[in-house]
Formats: sequence, structure tokens, C-alpha cells
Amino acid sequence: MINWSDGGSKISRSFTVRHALWLPKWGRLAGEHDGLDDAIKGELVKFFLIMDQVQDSLGVKMFIHCAYRPREYNALVKGATKSAHLGFGAAACDFHVDLTGYLPGGPTCNHVRKLLRPQLIRFGLRMEDTPDSDWIHLDNKPGVNRYFKP
Repeated sequence: MINWSDGGSKISRSFTVRHALWLPKWGRLAGEHDGLDDAIKGELVKFFLIMDQVQDSLGVKMFIHCAYRPREYNALVKGATKSAHLGFGAAACDFHVDLTGYLPGGPTCNHVRKLLRPQLIRFGLRMEDTPDSDWIHLDNKPGVNRYFKP
């Protein structure tokens, strides 16, 4: 049973409630007062089970920046109005990985995107095409455009 008010509670093998609900600019976990309901929690669990597989395929630890965002928070960070981060029938996360020692010249998110792009269909995920950013966005929002411009 997942304790959604405990940031350390596991929602998948590698990810916790904190990974799914932490709102960095507000310094707290999202809760029911932020619109978090059972449907959104279910989407987050399904999504992070897939993220376990993504992390395994990369062979490196993922550092989640943000996953679920209430509407007010999404507006604060200038997120898309129909973002999968909002949790309505989908889930999303922004992350980076530590590739120290993995890639000559240092780690880049461009390299990770290149590794993930051919696997998007297999994982049922979409990825933002954001060259040279220091983060990667993945979501499970339905659609055929797997690699998209935000």
C-alpha cells in the first residue's frame, strides 16, 4: 500500500512518492488540496513502473525534477496548458541522468535523448525535442508523435 503523504513510500521499484509529487518551487509534496485524486495516483504508478524500465535500459540513475503538477504550479513554471504533468489520463516527468564516466567529454541530455528515441514506441512514451537542454521530458500521453516540440 502506498502512503501518498510519505515522500519515501515506494510507488515502483526505483521511484517514490517524492519523485512523483515533489513541487520544487513550492518546497512540498502535492496533495489532495492540489487536485491529486485516485485517478492521477493510478496514472503515476503506471508511469513510474515504465520509468523503472527506462532507467534499466539506460543503465544509469535518473534524477527526477518534477512529475505531477497542479494547474497553479504548472502555470507558475510556464508549463503547457494541456501538459501530461497535469495528470488527466497521462503522466510525465522531467529528469536528468548522471553520465559521469559514461561518455567522453562529459554527460549530455542530447546523448540520452538519442539513446531513448528509438525506444519510445516500445515503452509507449513521448519525449520533448529540446536540444541542448539540461533535462529530458518523457510522458505517456496518447498520440502518434513520439518526439515532439513543446
